[in-house]
Amino acid sequence: MSARARSALVVGVAALVAAVATLAIWRQAGHLAGSYDWRYFQSAMEVARRSVAWFGEVPLYNPWMCGGEPQLANPQSIAGSPAFLFVVLFGTAVGEKLMLLAFVAAGLDGAYRLGRALGLEPVGAGATALCFALSGWVVLHFGIGHVSFFGATLIPHLVFFYVRARDDQRFTLAVGATMAIIVAQGGNSTAAMAALALGAAGLGDAIATRSARPLGLLLLSGIAAAALGAYRLFPALEFAIDHPRPVNQTDAQSPLDVLRTAFVWSPAGPFPGHRYAMHEYAWRLPFLAWPLVVGGVVALVRKPGPLRVAAAALVVLGLGIALGDGWPYGPWWVMRHLPVLRDLRVPSRYVLLLALGLALVAGAGLDALGRRFRVRWLGVAILVLLGTDGAIYANAQLGHVFALPPPKVAGGDFYQVRGHYSRMLELVYENRGVIGCDEEAPLTRASALDEGPGPQARLEDPSAGTVREVRWSPNALELEVETTAPATLLLNLNWNEHWKSPVGEVVRHGPKWPADKDGGRLAVKLPAWKGNLRLVYSPRSFVIGAVVSGLALLFVLVACLRRRR
Repeated sequence: MSARARSALVVGVAALVAAVATLAIWRQAGHLAGSYDWRYFQSAMEVARRSVAWFGEVPLYNPWMCGGEPQLANPQSIAGSPAFLFVVLFGTAVGEKLMLLAFVAAGLDGAYRLGRALGLEPVGAGATALCFALSGWVVLHFGIGHVSFFGATLIPHLVFFYVRARDDQRFTLAVGATMAIIVAQGGNSTAAMAALALGAAGLGDAIATRSARPLGLLLLSGIAAAALGAYRLFPALEFAIDHPRPVNQTDAQSPLDVLRTAFVWSPAGPFPGHRYAMHEYAWRLPFLAWPLVVGGVVALVRKPGPLRVAAAALVVLGLGIALGDGWPYGPWWVMRHLPVLRDLRVPSRYVLLLALGLALVAGAGLDALGRRFRVRWLGVAILVLLGTDGAIYANAQLGHVFALPPPKVAGGDFYQVRGHYSRMLELVYENRGVIGCDEEAPLTRASALDEGPGPQARLEDPSAGTVREVRWSPNALELEVETTAPATLLLNLNWNEHWKSPVGEVVRHGPKWPADKDGGRLAVKLPAWKGNLRLVYSPRSFVIGAVVSGLALLFVLVACLRRRR
């Protein structure tokens, strides 16, 4: 069998296993998820889909949530992810399920390839794939609605491409592309987790080989990631710099806590004595994985090599961060004193790196078992048991998630309502802007907007002229304006510095939302003027980033064609 055929077979098997493990999500294919985190992300996905499908626009701005907020630049947004195409093509209900399935399959595929690249036999690599991609961390975070965490299943691919880059540095482009997708999928913790995993692998190699070359590969990979993901990275960085999110939350676990949460089946309810709910801590591995881990530790102690280095680095890093303040002056303490990383929270989430490291150790244990007993069917039987355990667990946890009948899509003009975050999804489907939303990202909101049906643009002084709406879209407002004297045009949206007007001056008007550091209503100071006024939301960071990403993608395509020839 050719290498290409073997690779296609791996992809096919990974997709099949993922489909079986997530079969329960298709019981009601057209239904949405009802939990809060899912509601938030479904609302954001739906408005981004509308920007593309209804208006033919890049989803840069979101007028439906919080009185208007950035869309692509929001760290939580998945609007820039390639996986968002599932939502665009198939709608939110079906698209999000295809997205979930695709990332589980990606976790299986990547963990298998990583295991093989580090020297595991096919059976051992299969055990690694099943233990990682069907772990409690993946299943529970996916089930609770942490859509921006979906990209975490690409971490094995990230490390795999780095391993390949040690022999052929052109694979740093693949490392960069994978990291760019992880960043585009959104979230703060996931990108940091991926960067730390990659850094641990590179630093471990540098120490083991006493060479600076691994660090050079990381640098090239970082440049490739920044260039390919610039369309998403530049706006997100600008947003974070202009509107920093103050985070002072922290947590602590003991090693015994981490071990206990490795066996949690049902994550419902709080974790007594801890800050967050149980789903933030639980990371269950299949039961049969644990004896394989014990055997793998014995085998790796006797056999030094890249597998031992990678597994040890991931285990120590993942466990160290997951302990949080439970390890004084440990990895979490260091992160809390570094730029960008200090704004992160929930150290227990990094236990995923521990799960990946132990999955590699379990693969080594299954290989050692095969060499000892030399029974061909034994390894396959154990894989079946691991897969059955993981699939039963995944279906049990995911089967109840998508039970919310989709709200009816209402027509009519867009306007703002007070609303409430608990009904944000339903109101978005009704084409209403929800002022009373919930949003972790810092915004620049107005203390009040016009609520209920009515014009979305008006003059502060009605006697100064007339305004008529010509066309409305998420990224642009076209108005027919006539003013007989200088006047202030009020838009029924929050102010943001990236709105541009060809006439007059864009300003913030009125008081800000009390909880925000800055803000106000979007307004334009106009001279005495008559004509069509087109306000456009156009962040320069996106324009520059899109150009950089386009050039980088062209470079990658040329490099791939040259390599093929």
